[in-house]
Amino acid sequence: MPALFFRGSTQRHSDMPKPDPFRRINALVRTGKHGTALRRMLDLERFRLRGEYRSDANHAWYVIGDLFSTKRRPDLAVAAFRKSVRSRPRDAEALWALGNAYSELARPALAERYLRAALRNARGNAAQIRYNLGNALYDQKKYSAAVAIYKSIRPRDGRAFRLAQRNIQHARARLRR
Repeated sequence: MPALFFRGSTQRHSDMPKPDPFRRINALVRTGKHGTALRRMLDLERFRLRGEYRSDANHAWYVIGDLFSTKRRPDLAVAAFRKSVRSRPRDAEALWALGNAYSELARPALAERYLRAALRNARGNAAQIRYNLGNALYDQKKYSAAVAIYKSIRPRDGRAFRLAQRNIQHARARLRR
């Protein structure tokens, strides 16, 4: 079978770069069309990815989880982020997002579990993950552990440091009771 060429092209059809399906999704998200983005990526009845998004399931499920978080559906965000983590178990961003979604569901023990995993897999400074982990510990009334985590956040971490300092005071007040 002869190679297929495009007019003016020297590349075979199979060698041509495929368009990135996430470009359309990003454009929809930027314009606030979250529902349309979800319907394009997800078979809502079966909670399955649609064809072209299966090639990068980790990213697709992460985006879906983020969209459900934006729509204030942490239950569905958890389901999506779990699928993202299942497809790439050491993805610090997905683990962090899953921990945050569990926090939104008032499940601090599960939030702690996934935030600790995110911290183990994070590259570079992970002050925001540590801050959220401190909050999960605080929510479980593990005030001493929360203070220790909050103290690991440095002044160069900006807003995370300021919030951690405030929470250290709250946790210490709880310990004095």
